[in-house]
Amino acid sequence: LQIAHKLMAQRAITRRQELDIELVPCFVYADEFQIFSIPQDADFQEICRQNLGIVCYMTQNVQNIARRLHEHQPGAGTLSLIGNIQNRIILQSSDEETCRWVADSIGKEHVNVPEVHGQSVSIRTDYRYRVEPSELASLKTPTRNWPYALGLVYRGGQPWNENGESYLFHAFPR
Repeated sequence: LQIAHKLMAQRAITRRQELDIELVPCFVYADEFQIFSIPQDADFQEICRQNLGIVCYMTQNVQNIARRLHEHQPGAGTLSLIGNIQNRIILQSSDEETCRWVADSIGKEHVNVPEVHGQSVSIRTDYRYRVEPSELASLKTPTRNWPYALGLVYRGGQPWNENGESYLFHAFPR
């Protein structure tokens, strides 16, 4: 029944331009998204922004969505669906596949790494993640003394003014 409600909302959003009215943003909100995910979600995600549709999908890891879409590993269906979501908030995750996918999404950069060989020092160029997967696994969660969840906010390739990057670390209050 909940999937039927989601499909009705998605279809209403995709028909909005036909109504010839001034569009106001509207959204579909799904906690535990993997339970409500279906292959047609990727099709909707490709066109929802042009109709001022917004999705807020929450899940613990990428594997949950892949499993729901009958993929043993995140494949074309999973990656198409989440690849079309431009703004993402990532909180602490212990799932290696999810952390690696997030790190791959943010990208890599060339860094100069000093190497010491006896008495001499040389510089080697290495290609490393901008945000290491292990960094995502160790993001702080709320405690009695720290009432925030530290998260990473990714903006689909658009740089933040604060750091010039497409991602920004932010402390979300409990």
